Amino acid sequence: RPGESPDGDDEYIVEDFERCWWRPSEGVPPTSDLTDDYWAVYRGLLDEVYAELWSLRQDQPTLIVTLDLYNPSLQLQRESEIADACIAWFESWRDQIAEAAEAHGSVFVSLQDVFNGVDHQLDPMETGLIGPSEADLGAPWYRSTPSGASEHATALVAASLEALNTP
Repeated sequence: RPGESPDGDDEYIVEDFERCWWRPSEGVPPTSDLTDDYWAVYRGLLDEVYAELWSLRQDQPTLIVTLDLYNPSLQLQRESEIADACIAWFESWRDQIAEAAEAHGSVFVSLQDVFNGVDHQLDPMETGLIGPSEADLGAPWYRSTPSGASEHATALVAASLEALNTP
């Protein structure tokens, strides 16, 4: 995850993530400077993780499925007028994850596409894909409902089967 570099060089990414995920009602948008430089430390960590995974697998047949993260707070982002900036931030993050997955032979499944729709404009709470959870009452909209879990599983299975059936 962003913000977990050993020297803390990507803490700015955590702040932007929290602006959209945990604190959208504050109305402070994430950065709009979503260049490769912004993501460089994070992307470097992704590349290191893949290198280690393939090293551990020692060239054995392996299927790695990589996921991004959906945007659960669209309603609050819209109310605070930062939705466009947050959608762009989540999409940029998604692009980094997808590019790293492709570069390292991993299958990529976009949870943004599953939970937010292919245009990333759908609020998964409004569509019933996420909702209240007795397990974590402090963040009830961050948990999949049974229909959300089903959509998630369907996407994972479809991507995995496609990868396994590709010569």
